[in-house]
Formats: sequence, C-alpha cells, structure tokens
Amino acid sequence: MVNSRALKIISRLFSLIPVILLVTKASYGDIYVSEVRLGVMKNDIHGSHFKHRYEKGCNFNGEILFSEFTEGIWEYLFNPKLHLGGSLNDEGYTSHLYSGLTWFIRMGPFVVEPSFGFDLNNAESRKMQKKRQCLGSHITFRESISLGYKINECWAGYLMIDHVSHAGIFHPNPGLSTIGIRFGYAF
Repeated sequence: MVNSRALKIISRLFSLIPVILLVTKASYGDIYVSEVRLGVMKNDIHGSHFKHRYEKGCNFNGEILFSEFTEGIWEYLFNPKLHLGGSLNDEGYTSHLYSGLTWFIRMGPFVVEPSFGFDLNNAESRKMQKKRQCLGSHITFRESISLGYKINECWAGYLMIDHVSHAGIFHPNPGLSTIGIRFGYAF
C-alpha cells in the first residue's frame, strides 16, 4: 500500500521544478531536461547479502537530469548536472524526494556517476515504530554512485546504490541504503 503522505511530498517537490528551472536559467543560461530515468530499488539493504534490515518492499524510482552547467564556476567543478528524483516504497515504508548534482566520468560506453545532494523523506524521525527505520530527521544528505552502460544513442542501463544520512547531526543516525537498476532515456 502506497503511503498517501509520500505522494503529497512527491507532488510538492515536483511542483518546484519550474521555479528551479527559472532561477537556474536566469543565472546560467539555457537549461533543459537531458535525461529521464526509471528503475526499481531494494530499500534498507544491509551487509553483503543485501538483506532488508527493517524495511521491506520495492522502491519505484524516477529521476530527471538537466543539462550540464558549463559556465562560470561550474567549469572548475567539472560541469555537473542538476538532478531531481523520488523513490516511492510500494509497502508504505520510507519514500524519498531528492535533489542535487551529478558528475560524469565517461569511459567509452561506460560511465561512473557520483552524486551528492539533499533528501526529503517520510521515515520515522525519533524512534523506530512498526519496524520502520528511524533516520533522526526528515531532511538528510544523499549520496549515490551509478555504474552505467550506454546501449545506444538514447538508452542506457545503470546499477545504482544510494545512501541517506544526516551525518550525525541528530540522533539516531543509522542511515538508509538502497540498491537497484534503472534505465535512462537521453534526449
């Protein structure tokens, strides 16, 4: 069962996209959607066997990447792309909305993509209840790494792992890691 609160959060985040685009365009010139990604993730993985710690279910993930920032200071920061995304858990456990920057290390048809940003989630914030992970805060840092393969001019497949945590600012701080596969379509 999908959590209705998570759906409200996701709709609010995606309603901010036009504002972010206008501010970015005013500051850095043309910006456009460069890629859309969809995938399935396994939530709350732990250890080398990738078993669930507390939370179960699948996370359905969607992400939008925008054009590279190429002007000004961005040249010295290796021209990242802005990303906006979300993961919705199909059993009502922790869902996420996130935004940040993604960098690209291209090696022929392969790509490595580290990213860093912020995450808004619906996890328990103070104590674990109903076997749900308690993250200590609804706003956390998010980092990820994707390993991708470009199938053709438009399509690519990715193996991705991400981790959200607030870096010990609040208590508790167990973090939450997710692993999965995604497919991307580049425009």
